Amino acid sequence: MNSNMHSEVVNIPKDRIAALVGTKGRERKTIEKQGYCKLNVSSSGSITIKSKNLDKLLSIKLVVEAIGRGFNPEIAHLLFDEEYTLEILDMSAYTKSRSRINTLKSRIIGRKGAARRNLEQLTETAITIYGKTVGIIGKAVDVSLAQRAVEMILEGSKHASVFRWIQDQRV
Repeated sequence: MNSNMHSEVVNIPKDRIAALVGTKGRERKTIEKQGYCKLNVSSSGSITIKSKNLDKLLSIKLVVEAIGRGFNPEIAHLLFDEEYTLEILDMSAYTKSRSRINTLKSRIIGRKGAARRNLEQLTETAITIYGKTVGIIGKAVDVSLAQRAVEMILEGSKHASVFRWIQDQRV
């Protein structure tokens, strides 16, 4: 490997490899082209990213992590813009019980996805729930607002109070 080549390894769940690679490898090619990099994808979900550009390497890593955490690749591509960031909250920090994690997921998603859609609209972010994690993509200030709102829901606050709180922060 040539000396000015940088590499990072990101592990993603096996069931997200297809989303990362895309139909006929299109998604992987798009990421490689946009990030000026090479992606080596193993069937175990270990993704090796190689790039000469260290700054690009960090955004590619975020894009791969976001896809691995359940984001649609198109939304994950926002992370190529340095104004955007990715935050991942681990719900197991709030409970050890598997059934309680399912309850927490349901609270964030809401009836027919309404709570999540509302959170996304009010905070101008994209939110995904995957496994025991909640992923948030958006501009840094919006992500921190969404992160706090999700934490409030995880801590048991009523949705209406959380939505009102977000609107108060926006003023």
